[in-house]
Amino acid sequence: MRFFIIKRKIAVYWRKPFVRLATALIVLSAAILLQYYLANRPSVVDVCAPNQRITPATAKSKQEELVIEHPIFDSSRVLFSFKTSSEFINAHFEKAQLFGETLTRFQEKTPPAPAGQETIDFITENVEHVLRKLNERLAASNPDRRRSDSEKMAERPNSQQKGICLTSVTAEVPAGSELPAAIHFYLPEDSDSTRDFYMIVDAKLLIRLDISPSIEEKRINPWIPGCVKHFKVADWDWYLATSSEIEILAAPNSVLHFTYLPTPSSAWKDRNDFLQPFVFGSKPLRAQTVRVNPLSNDKPSTNPSSTKFTATIKKGGPPLDLNHLVLNAEEIQLNFCGKALVRKHGVYVTENFYEGVKKYPIIATFLGMADLALCAWMIRIVKDIFFPREKQHR
Repeated sequence: MRFFIIKRKIAVYWRKPFVRLATALIVLSAAILLQYYLANRPSVVDVCAPNQRITPATAKSKQEELVIEHPIFDSSRVLFSFKTSSEFINAHFEKAQLFGETLTRFQEKTPPAPAGQETIDFITENVEHVLRKLNERLAASNPDRRRSDSEKMAERPNSQQKGICLTSVTAEVPAGSELPAAIHFYLPEDSDSTRDFYMIVDAKLLIRLDISPSIEEKRINPWIPGCVKHFKVADWDWYLATSSEIEILAAPNSVLHFTYLPTPSSAWKDRNDFLQPFVFGSKPLRAQTVRVNPLSNDKPSTNPSSTKFTATIKKGGPPLDLNHLVLNAEEIQLNFCGKALVRKHGVYVTENFYEGVKKYPIIATFLGMADLALCAWMIRIVKDIFFPREKQHR
């Protein structure tokens, strides 16, 4: 009985033109929104698929930064490492301190090195310039004083001051420290003659710098080009030669700058040639998100107003595999793989539901019939409102 009453009330309302028109507009709007969503819904895509053209993520120098968010390390906690004899390495740390045995060793010098957080530089020196200064000091010293092996080597002709210098760098998160949530790579300026990269990590980073002549030359000549470094901690400085191992603890959110100086055996020849500056410590390093953001005054922005590119995994999905990073004078590229939700200039890469339906003719036919039925129903309602049929009298 109650259902019959409700049905009669609905029938009374349905006779009113504005009720039918409002209902038709609501149904039509819902159908349009549903079809728009199905045709443009954000979807998880395979970023390595050739037809997607998503990887590598690229950050232009002076304009953009490359950000790795929520990286996943293996048990070694190593972010990256590299070892090279083809380039000389300079390093600058905006806010860092000497660590472990390095601090102990240089605290024993006169004057002692600062123990707190300071600006630290690790600069490749011209061997001939350093040897000339050392020879000048030898000439002014007591000739009867016992000379060190390095001082004896300094008396060799310049033609003998040759060899191969091996440089290795390792960056890791110290044990007991929190893992980083974001790692920023960027190039605040172009560089034709060198390869540079700047980075900021929101966690402590332990850097190990190791320079050494090759094993054969270590006993013969410690004054190898590339192995002579000017080591500076604030206003304190020291010259390093032969084999040197340095440990530096960089503060969170401070700038680290590495410069690769070319040698005749360097892999790059002009500004467009790429260099792989390091290999990730985890094989592969994994992450939840890769972004490309605009720089703000040549530095990463804490709250970027826009994002050029974002690839982030779906909640609960497997992380992205970060394969390798390369750079040249104009840009940084990160090659990565995995399945992710991708946005370019704020617009999601979408999957068209109807393109997939075309593979199934029967389903496509029923959907087409549903569209036709909806259109026919709309036409009938409009026609009944504006061109009502004459009432039939008994």
